This record gives sequence, C-alpha cells and structure tokens, in this order.
Amino acid sequence: MLKGAFEPNFPLKHQQKDMRLALRLAEETNQSLPLAAATNEVFKQGKSQGLGDNDMCAVYKVVSGEK
Repeated sequence: MLKGAFEPNFPLKHQQKDMRLALRLAEETNQSLPLAAATNEVFKQGKSQGLGDNDMCAVYKVVSGEK
C-alpha cells in the first residue's frame, strides 16, 4: 500500500458490493453492524474517487487523505 501499488486481487467495487449485501441482510434480520456501515461509507467514497477497479486496499488513499 505504501508503494501505491493497487493491482486488483479483489477490486474495491466488488468488496463494496459484498459489504452492501451484508448490510442488507443485517437490516432484514434486525442486526446492527455499525462498523460495517462505516466501512461501507469509506468504500463508497473510494469508488467515487475512481478507485473501484483497484484492489480493495486502495481505501488506504481514502483514509490517509492521499490523492
């Protein structure tokens, strides 16, 4: 991550989709997943910054403020 190499092993856009599905299931079963919800927001922000096709570790750029 520190070298900025984000070749996709598992793209961020797919991880965010899986997180969204988990949150939907949690809602259907009346479970609270506050950390997953917060993580999903970071993933969504990464996608909006054009990082969706990068590996999911590209969220490092979101949380570090790196462009």
